[in-house]
Amino acid sequence: MRRLAGSLLFAGVPLLSAGVTDQDVARRIGELIQSVSALQQPDGRWDYPGYPVGATALALMALRLGGIPATDGRIQAGAQYIMVHTDQKVYSEGLVPCALELTQPNGYMGRIRQSVDYLVSAQAQNGAWTYGVSSTPARGGRQKGKKNVYVSYDNSNTQFAILGLAAAERCGLEIPDRTRELAIEHWRKVKSSNGGWSYRNEPKTYPAMTCAGIASLDLLGVQLARNGKACGEYKYDDALADALNTLNRQLDDGIRAITSRQPHYTLYALERVGMLLDLKTIGRTDWYQLGADYLINNQVQRKVAEDALSLLFLAKGAIPIAIAKWRWGRDWNNDRLDVKHWVDGVGALVKQKLDWVPSRLDSLNAPAAKASMVFVNGHRPISLERSELMFLRAYLEEGGTLVAEACCGKRAFLESFNREITTKLFPGTDVSFRPIKPTHPVCTSYYKLTPRDIGGRVLRAGCQRRRVILLTRDISCTLNGEAAPERETRRVTKVATNLLVWAMASRAAAGKLDGVSLAPVRTESELLTADQVRRKGAMHGSQFRQAFGRIKHKGDWLADISFFQRLNKLLKVRDDLPVFDTEVHVGLDSADLFHVAIAFMTGHDAPNLGEAQHIDLRTYLQNGGFLLASSCCSSPKFDAGFRRMMAHVLPNDKLEPIPETDLLWTHPFACREMTVFGSEAYGKAYRPQWGPLLGVRRGGRWIVLYSPVDLCCGIEGDLDPDVVGYRKEESFALLANALYYVLAP
Repeated sequence: MRRLAGSLLFAGVPLLSAGVTDQDVARRIGELIQSVSALQQPDGRWDYPGYPVGATALALMALRLGGIPATDGRIQAGAQYIMVHTDQKVYSEGLVPCALELTQPNGYMGRIRQSVDYLVSAQAQNGAWTYGVSSTPARGGRQKGKKNVYVSYDNSNTQFAILGLAAAERCGLEIPDRTRELAIEHWRKVKSSNGGWSYRNEPKTYPAMTCAGIASLDLLGVQLARNGKACGEYKYDDALADALNTLNRQLDDGIRAITSRQPHYTLYALERVGMLLDLKTIGRTDWYQLGADYLINNQVQRKVAEDALSLLFLAKGAIPIAIAKWRWGRDWNNDRLDVKHWVDGVGALVKQKLDWVPSRLDSLNAPAAKASMVFVNGHRPISLERSELMFLRAYLEEGGTLVAEACCGKRAFLESFNREITTKLFPGTDVSFRPIKPTHPVCTSYYKLTPRDIGGRVLRAGCQRRRVILLTRDISCTLNGEAAPERETRRVTKVATNLLVWAMASRAAAGKLDGVSLAPVRTESELLTADQVRRKGAMHGSQFRQAFGRIKHKGDWLADISFFQRLNKLLKVRDDLPVFDTEVHVGLDSADLFHVAIAFMTGHDAPNLGEAQHIDLRTYLQNGGFLLASSCCSSPKFDAGFRRMMAHVLPNDKLEPIPETDLLWTHPFACREMTVFGSEAYGKAYRPQWGPLLGVRRGGRWIVLYSPVDLCCGIEGDLDPDVVGYRKEESFALLANALYYVLAP
């Protein structure tokens, strides 16, 4: 059994180029649709010498895959032309089912059957095709007396015949077994010793024909890889493995391998291999980037074949990346087809073509940054590198979703992933995987499911429910196509759908050509001191050159770990609001306290400061500092502890309600004129009124602002229904007013 050289299917990082973008592709697709449409004749056909039916079918395929609906007049006119005409050529009759499949095949089954009959009759006994019936040898395709001389075949015609038969089969027509068997035998027999294929009986092989052989064998039902005895074991077909290795070598020449002979034809052949075998790269070649660069930078003048082939290539590959499968080691891809079937199935439900990509997480601009979801599974223990943790923090901060699964229920992966995430991802924070509640959106994002249906746990970091799901019930093996009871198959399908729909609602799937780079999220050990931030800000000339200080205390002071990042993004939307260079974590016994104009405090537990810390905080407040505090999840423990703390810090002052006419309520947001919304629990406690907002005033200015009602969870986008808290809009209005009050000139 032949193996794929160097794990050819995913042989490392593709060669990168500053190539064309998704916007370039979208623009060119629009131009090609106009160009192809302009070449249509009044009777509905497209002209190509000797092949008007073939040219018309090719143009129809291109327009349909370019997004033109089947009901469009151009499509209907072209289909009607095909219905009543024939070229009596293999190329044309092979393309007819491909085109009619994309229109309204039920209305054209008679014409599709006519093409099938023609193609079956045109096949030689050697299993191949040439240009038509008359040129096909009648007696088996061998010269008399020469057993090893194979004559009268054309692999280009042969591949188009097989394309047509495969399309007809997808439309519901049966293809004779003998036709299929002879065709498979042909491709195996005429394969060159170097693993590729030629056009005819000649020693030189070409990328276009190597692609034709690979695609044809796949369409004829030859699988590149068949499941072995155990999960993760595969047996590869020798002919296809050889051919892919040869194609990899041929593509080492880059675009020269494509342009040496019929580049548009060759690129369409390459696209079929990439799409049929679900290859994102061939070796180290990103085949779609390679072809898109060429087609956009080397445009031809309105030629139906070239324009249609260009449109087919660009349109079929321009699909957004919904899932990135994490390449974390040799154990990452036990189920080769799980994610392909996943995106195909969900894409069909939501009526949007979706794609996936294999990706390491070794940099902030890794391909996975384009995806709505990162999926990871395995059998063996996983250990996370620093670069992977940096990627995950940034990815989750920007709305990404991480789904992990112990393939085949292997505890080694399950336990190691749990340990790595809870101890390394958010250091300094209380992190754990907890049962999914029935109210979690993953239970209702598409189908209505129970937590038992999902079979997993959700990550909590502090009080925030993170977009990290650890599945304890296997879904990948069933998605891969392994036999399972019907009830389990239905469960897996619904769980996979809910997970991806939930992920896509939070982070849109990006195009495959545009570069996406995540903004780094620093952990406590990576943060600068307040003074360093101020000096760094001065060098960059930022507006306030100031750090946002979060006070450390004996409780869970880092409960809302992403609060600052989310708040700062919201502040940047308006020019009149203060912004910060970064967040620093401030010990009350540190000089950092006196380098921040705003000190923020939150948590669920009582702060419980020592006497020396009470004195430090008092000194800070009496010398121009400002304390902003919010009880995380409206915690009674924090509320009681904060009030005790303030009695020690400022014993001669009392927390008092902020008057309704105060600037803190009125500027720049007129909070008292807002209709107040919050969680379900907030509505029961306060709505339609604002909750309490308290402060301490010295010399006519507020130096402490405290909200017993949660202001953080709404900003983080993770406000549970049973937590008393404001929505993002109300929280932001109050916080923006407070920051403006302290920092605006």
